[in-house]
Amino acid sequence: VSWCDGRPQNAAWLYKEREKFAPFIVASPMVHTLMQLGVDLGLGERGGRSGVRESLTNALLHAFIYEAEVIEAERPIPQTILQARRFLEENFAADLSIERVAQQVRVSPQYLVSAFKKHLGMTPAKYLWRCRLDYGTHLLQRTGLSISEIAYQVGYKNPYHFSRQVKLAFDCSPTELREQKRNA
Repeated sequence: VSWCDGRPQNAAWLYKEREKFAPFIVASPMVHTLMQLGVDLGLGERGGRSGVRESLTNALLHAFIYEAEVIEAERPIPQTILQARRFLEENFAADLSIERVAQQVRVSPQYLVSAFKKHLGMTPAKYLWRCRLDYGTHLLQRTGLSISEIAYQVGYKNPYHFSRQVKLAFDCSPTELREQKRNA
């Protein structure tokens, strides 16, 4: 495309995120339309063409990013990552390490972390803590177990860590969260 003009407004972000995008993207009808608009506009400077051309350049860049994200979203999640996710969901209360999860699904810890994050948007460790918090809040709202019992049952080393995580996620203490559920 020879008419593009301008610097992307978020060039630093785009450079940092470039590895997430497919190396080859088929130009969609939307991309073709934007490119044709740029060609039809021409290269002159009269009548604000430069500003329009810069806006079209940004629109074209965002269209390519959108197309890359669609391709990425449609890419299937590798079986090993699905197995790792299932293992974490079924064993969240255990004392797990990345090495143990990787060994369970027969991949290296480095591959597990990078592929898990790429396909599921978070590291296995973060996913594990989310599983613990989700089930902990489930127990908090549906049982009469103490906060300490819940914390230990779902894999926290101490109830204070569980309480801090609840506070961060829900902006209230575990006791307040339990009361909100009862009053709802």
